[in-house]
Amino acid sequence: MLSLQGPKGALDIIVSYFHTGGEVTDYDLVGVHPNFRTQCVSFLCIREHMRHRIGDTIKPQHLSLTILGGDFNYVARDDDRRTLATMESSGRRDRGEEKHFQRHIGLRHGMAELTQDEMTHRCASAHSRLDRIYLNQHVIEQIDREIQVVALEWNDLSHHRAVLAARRIPEKFNNVNKPVPTQVFNHSDFPRRCQLAWHEKVRQCVAEHGTVTEIRKLAILKEAMRDTSAGFK
Repeated sequence: MLSLQGPKGALDIIVSYFHTGGEVTDYDLVGVHPNFRTQCVSFLCIREHMRHRIGDTIKPQHLSLTILGGDFNYVARDDDRRTLATMESSGRRDRGEEKHFQRHIGLRHGMAELTQDEMTHRCASAHSRLDRIYLNQHVIEQIDREIQVVALEWNDLSHHRAVLAARRIPEKFNNVNKPVPTQVFNHSDFPRRCQLAWHEKVRQCVAEHGTVTEIRKLAILKEAMRDTSAGFK
């Protein structure tokens, strides 16, 4: 846990990895409190122990904004794991762990998930939504805060994909972020000019960085649309 304190308040960032595997070893007990190691004979017990410890660590809402994220190694909803052989949901067996999480962390501290529905882990037998982020902001802060959460692209470094989350005060539209005017968007030559601008920007990106990701291509498309819109009189 990283605890930050400043003139505008306190922020605690908790990053977690909940154990899983076939057989519990001494290595798996490194993060377990010494007084409870004899009780942690299974990975289910270790995960329960971790939820207790995290729950006892989180400060009340009025004292600190807390972000909890990581690889939980169990799913929160029945449809959060899908077996590839049958394409059927198989997450219902984790209901007990989710109830335990809500009892000791979620409901206890007002930790709500910043939900995104994409699977974040893949293996030969299933795809699952194991990686999640929780936040204990007061419900009233939803009135004037913009919340964003998205699963990023798959990569070759891990069976997991990163989850990006953000909370900010909504920004006011300026000339850069204003929507494309309807009369420009409906112009017959707008698609062609956008496509030309997009291909040129992609070419420049590849020349500078050697490659361009799918998410970057989407960002470039938005840039091309704004630039093309600015060229219309």
